[in-house]
Amino acid sequence: MDTLVKNIKEALYVENIIIALEKKIAQEDRRMKNVSFKDEPKKKTLKVPFDPEGLQKVLKTMSSKMVEIKKQVVDSSYNKPFISFKRNHTSNH
Repeated sequence: MDTLVKNIKEALYVENIIIALEKKIAQEDRRMKNVSFKDEPKKKTLKVPFDPEGLQKVLKTMSSKMVEIKKQVVDSSYNKPFISFKRNHTSNH
């Protein structure tokens, strides 16, 4: 019986050590994730704000889309005949 109690105490002691180590590792992981390297200067590269080829491509795409929209508007206006609004004339006055 004495050996059983001794083994249980040792097992609980080892389990507490394992739990403490897991907590310590988790805390260190959180600290490592929060570390920022402010001492290192960020390398700034000069970027061309507008790439001429890219802008030309965008303008061409937009122009073609506008032409398509205009064609759709013209087609839809011809396909739907205009119906004038007629008011019913009642002489209740």
